Amino acid sequence: MDREAIVQIVEGTGRKVSKKMQVFEDTSNFSRIDSNDVMMLAGSPYLVLRNEIERGFGMDDDPKFWVKRVVDLSDGSKKIVKLVFYERFEQKIGDVSVEFFRSPIKEAKVLDAVVGNRFFMQGKSVNDVKENNVRIIDYIYGSPLNAYLAKLTVGHKEYFENELPKFLTDLLDCIEALGSLHNNGFVHGDVRWDHIFWDRDHLDFRWIDFDYNYQFPHNPYGADLFGLGKIITSVIGKRVYLYYDLKTNPQFSHVLDDLKWTPTSRQYLK
Repeated sequence: MDREAIVQIVEGTGRKVSKKMQVFEDTSNFSRIDSNDVMMLAGSPYLVLRNEIERGFGMDDDPKFWVKRVVDLSDGSKKIVKLVFYERFEQKIGDVSVEFFRSPIKEAKVLDAVVGNRFFMQGKSVNDVKENNVRIIDYIYGSPLNAYLAKLTVGHKEYFENELPKFLTDLLDCIEALGSLHNNGFVHGDVRWDHIFWDRDHLDFRWIDFDYNYQFPHNPYGADLFGLGKIITSVIGKRVYLYYDLKTNPQFSHVLDDLKWTPTSRQYLK
């Protein structure tokens, strides 16, 4: 499809065509692809609206140039397009050093494995003209779990007694879905509470972002489980509490002596 045909499609949606609009079939140099450009993927045109931003690791609002918010010009729907970006780093989990790395192919396989599962983001993968694996994700109208909780203005006591039981019940479906992913031999790879979205259209919590993989020497699912523990702790506390906070704050230090593992069940949570 040539530029003139794409211009006609864009104009047909009522949007103005930028004089600087470029059409990309090769997405290798994703930093060149900017707002108002068009990506041709598997024969379909996608108009770029903006780069998505990072929400975590102390890099809030940093642009993620490999993740584009777009409009599918074939039907007008909003999508998230994730382009190929590789990185690798090590992170300490307790005394264990864990190697994390991005794997577009792994995310594509997870997307195939969770088709129709309402507790995961939905999408598909296609290859561009240079065989870059591009993932096209259905846009979720909602907010991440941490932002959802932050909007609650009630104090912790009222939250703990009145809101938390419902949250835990709703989250349990999402947690069990993570277990089903593990049972199929996959890891999520980046389990954080900003990677659980509340979908306000479908009224479900849903996992997003599966492109990280990792090498955990003792347990293939260990990093996922560690992240899940942090989510549960943060949901119960209504914010992030670190071991250092409890240990050094006289108001909380006694809590460490009282912590016990008590198994819960779905029936109890209900």
